[in-house]
Amino acid sequence: MSSSLIVIPLKKYENLSDTLTLRKELKKIGGIYALLNTENNNQYIGSSLNLYDRLMDHIKGRGSNIKLQRAIKKHGLSKFNILIYYFHNDPSVLLTDVETSIISKFPFSSLYNFKKEA
Repeated sequence: MSSSLIVIPLKKYENLSDTLTLRKELKKIGGIYALLNTENNNQYIGSSLNLYDRLMDHIKGRGSNIKLQRAIKKHGLSKFNILIYYFHNDPSVLLTDVETSIISKFPFSSLYNFKKEA
């Protein structure tokens, strides 16, 4: 069941081709991210201990979610923003628990994710 709480991103990147900024700000930084389709507000939510490397996988289509890749192919990468919902700096916190919590805040039909739990 979706919660009525609103999840506000801590950071937003609109230019996914600016990989220098992404690298500078996200390399070796962990957290929960989303790739948001600005045309329909659907998003893919994921987690990683290295946000930059994982986001590059999605941008380059390597080991990425197939629903997300189809949406990128259909709408174009320029129609996607990166949102950072959580920066991981407490090793006692499991990223998958935070990811599952954030996923639960959105209607599952608006997500490219295949599962409701990380």
